[in-house]
Amino acid sequence: MSCWKKTTTEKYNPLKCRPNDRALIIAIQYIHEPIENRILKAKENSDAINWLLKTRFKVLNTNIKFLADWIQHNDDYLPTYRNITNELFKLLLHAKKYPDARIYLFYFGKGMAFEKSGEIQEIIVPCDYLRNKEYITKTELSRIFIYQLMPGQFTLLFFDSCHRGGIVEMPYVYLNGKETKINKPLPRLANVVCMNCNSDNLPPGTPRSSMYMKAMNGFWHGELTEKFIEACRKYKPEGNVYKIFKYIDRQFKKRKWHGYIYMGSTISFEDRTIYM
Repeated sequence: MSCWKKTTTEKYNPLKCRPNDRALIIAIQYIHEPIENRILKAKENSDAINWLLKTRFKVLNTNIKFLADWIQHNDDYLPTYRNITNELFKLLLHAKKYPDARIYLFYFGKGMAFEKSGEIQEIIVPCDYLRNKEYITKTELSRIFIYQLMPGQFTLLFFDSCHRGGIVEMPYVYLNGKETKINKPLPRLANVVCMNCNSDNLPPGTPRSSMYMKAMNGFWHGELTEKFIEACRKYKPEGNVYKIFKYIDRQFKKRKWHGYIYMGSTISFEDRTIYM
């Protein structure tokens, strides 16, 4: 059963939604590439998250921006580099205007990593990357979501894609069952949580544990999304984010994935309970 079908029992009630919350969903199938390179379940997973945002996170339908490459009738809704960066900037402006607003970013697509000047630079891949050679980098995302949001403002960043993990630089990282402080905490940060996967350092010939392998049967596609939805239904979005992540981590260990799940936060889980 797909994660989309598991969410359709919930009902959307605009009167119970939080009017200032905003969400951006970026979903890319790369429909102009050969079938073996496409993200086969990007549409199904993004539809599931869209419904979850409205029913469980109480985000108004009109406050959810959807960028998808199968929306061909309007160029403003295509997940190009220009449209993605514009929408990220709009999220930032809205967050500064409404400090009580909760901000959500969900990305379904390709991720890559390369080394530059001795540092690993991680990127997400717009639908027009083959033509323009432009990407959204870790530096750009960190500049927006770590250093410019309002202090204490809740933000959830979710990347169901293949990359090393750590697409946003967080002061605290939960990895392999424990929390590690990898960057010096900065004062007055927003309350930001980032979830994604990590599949590097695998032995030669090992199938990569990416969310989006090229396998046509789609076995790996959207596994992180499905487990995230299961966790939200189990603990409810008002529940502790740490519990939600621990649930996902346990489920992946049961499946014996070769990679692991990454979660970063601007606040130590030991210092403060983080709620969505």
